[in-house]
Amino acid sequence: MGPTLDTVSREPVIRVRIGRRLTQAVLSAPGGLVLSAEGAEQRLRFRQSATVRVGEDGLVIRGDDGRAFRWDTGSVMAKPIEDGALLFGEQRLPGGLALVRSGARMDAVNHAPIEQYLPGVLERELYPRWEPAAYRAQAIAARSYALWERARAAQRHYDLESTTASQAYAGRSTRPRAIQAVQDTRGQVLAYRGRVLPAFYSSSTGGTGQDAVYAFPDRVEDLPPLRGVRRGKWGDISPMWRWATIVRNRATLSARVRAWGAATESPAAQLGTIASIRVVERNNAGRPTVYEVKDTRRRAVRLPCEQLRFACNYAGGEQPSLERAQVLPSSHFSVRVGRNDVRFENGRGFGHGVGLGQWGAQHLAQSGKSHLEILAFYYRGARVERAYP
Repeated sequence: MGPTLDTVSREPVIRVRIGRRLTQAVLSAPGGLVLSAEGAEQRLRFRQSATVRVGEDGLVIRGDDGRAFRWDTGSVMAKPIEDGALLFGEQRLPGGLALVRSGARMDAVNHAPIEQYLPGVLERELYPRWEPAAYRAQAIAARSYALWERARAAQRHYDLESTTASQAYAGRSTRPRAIQAVQDTRGQVLAYRGRVLPAFYSSSTGGTGQDAVYAFPDRVEDLPPLRGVRRGKWGDISPMWRWATIVRNRATLSARVRAWGAATESPAAQLGTIASIRVVERNNAGRPTVYEVKDTRRRAVRLPCEQLRFACNYAGGEQPSLERAQVLPSSHFSVRVGRNDVRFENGRGFGHGVGLGQWGAQHLAQSGKSHLEILAFYYRGARVERAYP
């Protein structure tokens, strides 16, 4: 469960990893740039831009005036001298940017007040012309999720990723609807029994919600607001409400699942050629929660629904990325294994299906529902509370 409401008394700073394993970063700010070293009083000012790269013993900084500096430090923080956006390459950012060295590489981590961070999430997560009520519902869900992740990240140098691994993030947003939704809901979160709820969301539930405890085993408790229920037709405006049959080669799919198993230390690493994939458990709404994968030697492995999807979509090592049309959009489907092919049929939804469905939120907003009614529909039993002013 997330942090208690009384521990979030002021607007927090969120650390978002926007670059991984970099050797060089180009930073700029129209009104000037200041870099400071971790744990030291060293500060460097540059007229407009600087390049930071990883050296043998630390970080090497070169300004736009030709000056070069070598700092023996684990990280530097860059901030604009005047109010305005910091540029990381072409990406505009609110707040500052930490470059954190690890060996011969470094991570780029945007440090931003959460209310400046959230518009950049809404810009990436929702379509520009969607209803204001859908934007406000998404703002509260995204704020809740970010605070929950922040509470779990004490031992890391970042709280969230800037991708769908956490929640997508565009940097500093200029979209009026996103900015207004965040302002309208400032400090508001979803709470359950006095704690911030991990308000998961996905693009489309396909009409049937998933339980968080099945989608994310080992990450969350079994909380009533995060249990899957039938959602009716709300969200059937999504182009991924139902998706077409996906046909995959049986041999290459087997190799991909096996490679995922090796990478994640799963028993799936021992599977040979897949003979069958079947649903062995469902939640109360009828959505699959556990699949059994059996090979031609009768070895069987049970995989939680999302693990099977990740295994089928795995790209790494010798496994190439899939063409978009071959990627399984969700873990809600039926399967037929043939002699040479595996057919994923009756596919529903896009994403894990836990909590709010974004297309469903838009559909409800179009029907006149408020953001509070949308949140009550998707997180039953949770309350909207103000965590900080």
